[in-house]
Amino acid sequence: MDFREARGLSGREFLTIESIPGIVLAAGAGRRFGGNKLLALLGRRPVIYHSFQATLDAPLDPVYLVVGHEHEKVLAALDELRTHPRLRILYNTLWQAGRASSLRLALDALPTEAPGAVVLLGDMPLMTSELIARVVRAFTETKRLCFPVAL
Repeated sequence: MDFREARGLSGREFLTIESIPGIVLAAGAGRRFGGNKLLALLGRRPVIYHSFQATLDAPLDPVYLVVGHEHEKVLAALDELRTHPRLRILYNTLWQAGRASSLRLALDALPTEAPGAVVLLGDMPLMTSELIARVVRAFTETKRLCFPVAL
């Protein structure tokens, strides 16, 4: 099945495409934004909820969520998503050291047999599960570093 065929699928149906681990970085304070942008509302839900919902609807398994700053509020903002069976929560005690410390923590947690991982930012609420699935498909076909680009 190629992505065009999978386009209409959602949730676990995407898992027919080879799944790889996902990493969502959500530990920062959002200083440039003026506050925790993960908690800012977009419609009726916080930004992190939208970002994480797309991640869970994509062919990523497991999904590591790295939290730090205001981690209790970030997890509460996920509502029912925080009990998802594919979710693995990692707390970055060094979150003030920057994004690289969160990425390092998540990479260290990956299963040794993982062929790679999709790294996403928690403040990307317009990211779609379809786009994530395309990146996964490109990686599984090429085994090379893949990322989406605007045409």
